[in-house]
Amino acid sequence: MGRGGGASTTATGLKEGYQPEMAEEFVKLWNEERRALGLREVKITEWAQKYADIRAEQLTRNFSHKVLDGLSDYGEECIARMGRYDIRTAEEASKRAINGFKNSEGHWSILTDHDIIECGVSVYYKDGEWYVTVNTYSWPVEVAGPRPSNLPEAFSHAFE
Repeated sequence: MGRGGGASTTATGLKEGYQPEMAEEFVKLWNEERRALGLREVKITEWAQKYADIRAEQLTRNFSHKVLDGLSDYGEECIARMGRYDIRTAEEASKRAINGFKNSEGHWSILTDHDIIECGVSVYYKDGEWYVTVNTYSWPVEVAGPRPSNLPEAFSHAFE
């Protein structure tokens, strides 16, 4: 299953599955907000991104901060589900997600934490809804080590 895999085209012309261009646009807008507050920019890292991709896909099945796989390496997490808006561009979707997080004190405090050193951002589009996860870390995710033994096979692609 990885990014871009298994995507089907919807009636609106959008492909279901991971939306890396929206995730990239989200990080661009998020860094603009952080710079305006005098904070350093966030950096996506490979390991953090793998965890974010797992979580984004999970959200399509169970929209909850309770994870389905029992892992605990998701860092500080912000999640969003954007309903059936007529969103057609990555910039439009990213602005809507950023504004939603800004309107939540808890989410915005996570996204504006000055201790963030790395992050993963993933967006998944399915059945007309957008699922966004932002996972932030104030420690290097690489310390998590190799693929966790309790990771379901459905997510093994993330650690190959």
